[in-house]
Amino acid sequence: MDWWGILFLVIGVGSLQYILEEGNAKDWFESAEIIGFSIASAAGLIAFIYRELHVENPAVKLSILRSTNLSVGVILNFVVGVVISISVFTFPLFTQIDLGWTATMSGMALMPGSLLTAFGMIMVQRTIQKGINPKTLVISGFILTFIFSYWMHLQSIDSGWDSLLFPQLLRGFAVSLFMIPVINLSIQGLQGADLGQGSGLGNMARQLGCAVGIAASNIRLTSVSADFRNNLISNISDYSENAAHAIGNMSSMFASTGLNPQESQAATYRLLEMSVQRQTTLLAYLDSFMVVGIVCLLAFPLVFLMKHDRNAIIGEVAAH
Repeated sequence: MDWWGILFLVIGVGSLQYILEEGNAKDWFESAEIIGFSIASAAGLIAFIYRELHVENPAVKLSILRSTNLSVGVILNFVVGVVISISVFTFPLFTQIDLGWTATMSGMALMPGSLLTAFGMIMVQRTIQKGINPKTLVISGFILTFIFSYWMHLQSIDSGWDSLLFPQLLRGFAVSLFMIPVINLSIQGLQGADLGQGSGLGNMARQLGCAVGIAASNIRLTSVSADFRNNLISNISDYSENAAHAIGNMSSMFASTGLNPQESQAATYRLLEMSVQRQTTLLAYLDSFMVVGIVCLLAFPLVFLMKHDRNAIIGEVAAH
């Protein structure tokens, strides 16, 4: 057993996982803690790669990455993790913060898509066994995910269950189209113990993609929220006819409840701030969905680099 290799991997990936999860909250490299974990992660990963390339019986056989299918498959598995994590991470935030849903309602809205993914994966596996090219399924999955992203990008404050159900079903079906085919394509050409090694690398890449996706989504939400807020506020001024009209209507509404002019003005500005904040978060979440679509469009050309052998025998590991 390559205990040193496993130790270096734990240090490298474990530290990286901590950086991705806590970096945004700790203001990234302004934190001595994040800097320390970054050094530990880099040192652990470098030591891990060096040892696995030189030890006789490595814990992870990195040399199998010479296979084009596997190396491209690792990248695509990483992308799959990013796509799934951002989609699932952003949806509850959007529905609960902007639409006012409960956590239970958000979970119920995600459930149909998840169930469709489970049934779709069974169908996809049978389809592959019948001889269809897995590359066709992967490309179709990425294209459908882009359509889902664009559909979600068009949502608004007035969106409800009916307008969100079908995009979620589309997302669930799209995930089923590229999940198993990416694994199958990745390990084609590998034999014996290399099958397990290749599958393990793909799974690790997908898990890292999930962590990176959530971290990147948090960073993106923070940065674009500031931009959207500035753009919205720039349209609120005495020179804007629409803004002046809206402020006047709100002030009149509060005055009709018995508030004096100063109280009406203060209440108007509080309501205006709440409206701006709600629109800001809405635009940021819809932007996150569009990012998912762009990632899919950038990733699917990589599928053409992979080779498919109709006569390849895929072991049971592929089903996992």
